[in-house]
Amino acid sequence: DRAKQSLAVLFLDLDDFKTINDSLGHPAGDQVLVTVAERLRRCIRPSDTVARLGGDEFGILLDDMSGPSDALLAAERIIQALSSPAYLDGREVSIRASLGITLDTHGEKADTLLRNADVAMYTAKRRGKGRYQVFESSMHVEMVERLEMTAHLARAVEQHEFTLEYQPIVNLESRAIEGIEALVRWRHPTRGLLPPSEFIPLAEETGLIVPLGWAVLQEACRRAADWQVPGHPSLAVSVNLSPKQLADPNLVTEVGRALEASGLDPECLILEMTEDVLMHETDDILLTLREVKALGVRLAIDDFGTGYSSLSYLERFPVDMLKIAKTFVDQLGNGEPRSPLVEAVIGLGEALGLRTVAEGIETAQQLDRLRGLRCEQGQGFLFARPLGEQAIDTLLRKRDAPPGSVPEPTFV
Repeated sequence: DRAKQSLAVLFLDLDDFKTINDSLGHPAGDQVLVTVAERLRRCIRPSDTVARLGGDEFGILLDDMSGPSDALLAAERIIQALSSPAYLDGREVSIRASLGITLDTHGEKADTLLRNADVAMYTAKRRGKGRYQVFESSMHVEMVERLEMTAHLARAVEQHEFTLEYQPIVNLESRAIEGIEALVRWRHPTRGLLPPSEFIPLAEETGLIVPLGWAVLQEACRRAADWQVPGHPSLAVSVNLSPKQLADPNLVTEVGRALEASGLDPECLILEMTEDVLMHETDDILLTLREVKALGVRLAIDDFGTGYSSLSYLERFPVDMLKIAKTFVDQLGNGEPRSPLVEAVIGLGEALGLRTVAEGIETAQQLDRLRGLRCEQGQGFLFARPLGEQAIDTLLRKRDAPPGSVPEPTFV
């Protein structure tokens, strides 16, 4: 008889493999799979078994182990072996994988072991990719809850259960409101108003972020068109684009449709992207962004400085502004005489002719430091929390009233 925990099953799934197929072609993807298989064979013993289960998934059977630590060591060897890039026709391709591990402690059936390892793999992927996770019984409960949440999310997109809140973006010198960032919330029928952190990751994973994102864009443009008042500076609205929206072939069409339906001046729309989207510097993304720019809209890089990427893309991509990440702004006003990271971003913006916007301003001291560094715009709780439609309308009516007819806006 086998000793307890003498057998383990590992379920491996390559991270972001679709990106390789889409950008380099399926022959390159096939070569990556061959490379992965060869590296896996070198990581296991002759008595172990590795098999491709389909697509970019592999199963590994570890037999006659001395204990659970053998499975963990094997997983660490595999993660390390796959961390080195592959070279395809002289091009460097990054490879990462997520691993799930299940230990056979009660003589479970093969399909149960494989299912449990699969569940553990998805848990690892959700927690950061490029890592491994050992199966726990609670994960199955979480998976069932996640499936139910996915069904609820799909229904919510169909039934328009989402609403927008708006956070003012102000001129740091004059404190005048010059823009608004649109932020989506889910009016869940039983859990109430949910913040993005509760559903955006799932929407990204399932692809529901695409129809949700286009609905947000249309509504934000419609509201922004209502806020344009003759005789006053135009008010810009900022809308976040997800990586999947940027990869959507209908991107330019959807942006154009939102502008046309709302009548919003394209100059008043700012589309925000995270920095990691641009790190790949693919020709497809570059071409798409140039087509979007041709519509007359502006482009911003959100959370700038957190992507740890080469700055060369700033000269290639047609961006207009850099949004300084809150993590950098938090470092201001802590007693340090200088703020090198914030100074560097603002200086970079000035050198490249890009507007800088500070995110997450919460204290007067942070505001003073940013003004001293010549940062142009900012947003944060010091000025206003995200506001519902009625509250933002009230704030903007004060902004657009004739001088002296109403008090100055009180930021909340």
